[in-house]
Amino acid sequence: MKNSNFKISFLIVAIIAMIGVGCTENNGTTFVLPVNSSVTPPEDIIDDGLIQVLDSIYVGFDPPRVDTIDGFVAEAYILVFADSINIEPPYNQGKKYFRFKNQTSDNTLIFESKQVTATGNVETREQLAYISGSDNHFTVYFEETVVFQGVEIQRTSALAGSLSDNGITDFQFAFSSEQVGMLRLFEDEDGLAEYCSWDW
Repeated sequence: MKNSNFKISFLIVAIIAMIGVGCTENNGTTFVLPVNSSVTPPEDIIDDGLIQVLDSIYVGFDPPRVDTIDGFVAEAYILVFADSINIEPPYNQGKKYFRFKNQTSDNTLIFESKQVTATGNVETREQLAYISGSDNHFTVYFEETVVFQGVEIQRTSALAGSLSDNGITDFQFAFSSEQVGMLRLFEDEDGLAEYCSWDW
């Protein structure tokens, strides 16, 4: 869980950036100092709820290429934290397939997902997103409009992890809506979102 130290640490990072230091770390979250880019920085999108639940938010403008990989799958997509919901975590949400397309030099891309729910239904979506990070560590984040209990709401989502030989390690996906007090955190049961074929 993240805490209020995030905001203090980010302020410190911003100050250090003015004097040209390369990077810093705080409580397991890697902050890579920004360079020139037109991408919207995560701190302008990721809200306090996501900061509370995500173990890592990788901030930097040299993320790995993730759009060259056919797909990923969280074989056991587990809800591990939720507020304002009548489900007691941990709760298996089924399988979640996702991939990234059209990653640009401005660190935008398309996030596409297919989720096979526990009841066998397939839910799909495609969303313009941003990516930040450095080395093999990255965060993908975006804002979207979804329907919740029959009402359109604004929701912020973020996916974080590190590319490895087998997939995305320390995989986490979270979404939040301050509009309705919604906060959810999902992880793979073994912490790894594995490489997979998108056309399953």
